[in-house]
Amino acid sequence: MKNLYVIILTLIIGMTLQISSAISQSFIQDFVNHYFDKRDQFESLTAEVHFAQKKFAMDDTMLTKAVIEMVSVPDDTIFGGHVFIETEGKTYAYDGVTSYFGDRSTSTITINEIANNPSGSILHDWASFLIENSFLIKNQSGRTATTNPDFKPMVTDTVLAGWPCKGIQLTFPDRDGYTDIIFFTAFDTIEYMLRHRSISMYYQENEQYQAWTYFNPVYGHQMELTKLNDKFLSSFKHQKMQDDIVYEIPKVDQVEIDYSTLKGRIMLSGEAFDIKEIDADIIVLDFWYSGCYPCIQSIPEVNRVYDRFRDQRVAVYGVNIIDDELKNKTRIEKYVRNNPMSYQTIMADHTIYDPWVPYGYPMLLILNKELELIEMHDGYTEGMADEIAEVIEAHLKD
Repeated sequence: MKNLYVIILTLIIGMTLQISSAISQSFIQDFVNHYFDKRDQFESLTAEVHFAQKKFAMDDTMLTKAVIEMVSVPDDTIFGGHVFIETEGKTYAYDGVTSYFGDRSTSTITINEIANNPSGSILHDWASFLIENSFLIKNQSGRTATTNPDFKPMVTDTVLAGWPCKGIQLTFPDRDGYTDIIFFTAFDTIEYMLRHRSISMYYQENEQYQAWTYFNPVYGHQMELTKLNDKFLSSFKHQKMQDDIVYEIPKVDQVEIDYSTLKGRIMLSGEAFDIKEIDADIIVLDFWYSGCYPCIQSIPEVNRVYDRFRDQRVAVYGVNIIDDELKNKTRIEKYVRNNPMSYQTIMADHTIYDPWVPYGYPMLLILNKELELIEMHDGYTEGMADEIAEVIEAHLKD
């Protein structure tokens, strides 16, 4: 990001910051090596984690608190080690063979044998956000990254939860549309423990970040996950084995959808829209919303379709049933500014038109002049404009 504002903000407990550019590279290397040398002596780590996250599609920061316990197991290919995580209402554990997901609200624990059902680990991807993977796999990249001049390392003196700390900030080159990429870590100068880490970046004027603050971290507290015993399992009244996950594309009966009912407002103008008033032989509807990465990719393709048929009896509209034009006004304006659309977008009611988007976003519908569905194109594919154009041209000739 463009300054340290959000990084400081995520250190909710407060800190003082003073950039010290005069600290030598050798000092940084010695300090970081001290941390890694100590860390690598231990197999286990216990801590309370405060996790803050803001995704591209989020306007607010999500905050999570968890107690974690990790044991480094080099040959573990799932998480790089054994894991125990307890958050409000949820417990997750993994012992290298079996994963356990406990829901305190229902007193139910779901048991999944990873070897027999590897897709079951997908259900627990959220847990990976709370794991310090660098500790689990004993990653050493930090030893050199913090002294790489290309990353513009800077050192901060800070106080975190009463602990005097050294923070190291790295600035990474812009890539793939992401800018102002900042990575920040803070280690205390007494016990040489990791107290905070965060990464922040911008994409199309929207900031995204993840930040972890560690309270009461302890190395070597336990050499095995002793919580995973009969007492732990018996604390849940209901136990069930996770069935194999099978993802099926939902079947949609398109006959039940009356596409002539589309009404709404033209985005950023408030002008009323009724699809029955459109005089065209073909109508293309591109469903998008401002937090959708694939939608961003598809917009240039839809622009190509619009430009190709703009002088023919083909109407192209975007349709947004996710964003609130008032609540998300700033986000929408940024989105439109960074992703110019040659066509207008209709703001419509999510509760009415959600069934029109059965397979996710972006979703492109091609209708004939009777407002019947000709073809549906879900997701983004490179060169999709040519595929859509072929469909349109075939029906214009009829």
